[in-house]
Amino acid sequence: MNCKNCYTELSEQDEYCKSCGGKVIRQRLTFKNLFEHLSETFFNYDNKLLRTFIKLFSNPEDVIGDYIDGVRKKYVNPISYLGIALTLTGVVIYLMKRSASEIDFDLFNQGLSQSYMTKIQSFSTDYSSIIFLSYIPLLVIASWLIFKKRNYNITERTVAFTYIMAQYSIASILPSILILIITPQFYTDYSLFASIFLILYLLWSLFKISKINGLGFIAQIMVFFSFFGILYIFYIIGLVIIALITGVLNLEDFAPK
Repeated sequence: MNCKNCYTELSEQDEYCKSCGGKVIRQRLTFKNLFEHLSETFFNYDNKLLRTFIKLFSNPEDVIGDYIDGVRKKYVNPISYLGIALTLTGVVIYLMKRSASEIDFDLFNQGLSQSYMTKIQSFSTDYSSIIFLSYIPLLVIASWLIFKKRNYNITERTVAFTYIMAQYSIASILPSILILIITPQFYTDYSLFASIFLILYLLWSLFKISKINGLGFIAQIMVFFSFFGILYIFYIIGLVIIALITGVLNLEDFAPK
């Protein structure tokens, strides 16, 4: 018999293909073995996806450092991991659109007009993936000092922040779904706490990756966030200018309601 994945000739005793590593399937597909396969794929501790998720919380420097150093089979690669995050985010976007009328985007009661909030909500959901991805180059640029000791180049820093941002996204998927289903009116409040979680996770990851301790880390992290804050302000200003030029927003939208 031959492997059904790569057609390599197998013996009757083989459980796995000696060429591609695929498991030899002999029985017909049933609901039982379908769920067994899903369980092995997503919930087995030895599975790369689960291992990557757990390690990015406990020891992010291992996942990122191993991939940069050439260990490419142990964990899910950063592009695939980001793809999983963006795919799962689609569920959140669907629920946000369904609950749009119940979500109050004026989190700090600034008196924003309903027209402005509606356009912001529509823009943030329609272009959520692009907005999410755009944070990665901002983080890469701001990290020039904190990764100096590791001597990471731009590509290696991109790998680090791709893993970090994808991990945050995947970890926040389930709470986001539950909030949007049960109490969508509190979604913007939850988003604030999610942002705090992102900052804390970012601090933890940078601390573990940078190998800098004590006052040196505090000083460099302050430079990092200051630099990122400046870049973010220019980024938001650029988005607003583009929105005004393209007609997505107009000056009347900024008038108090």
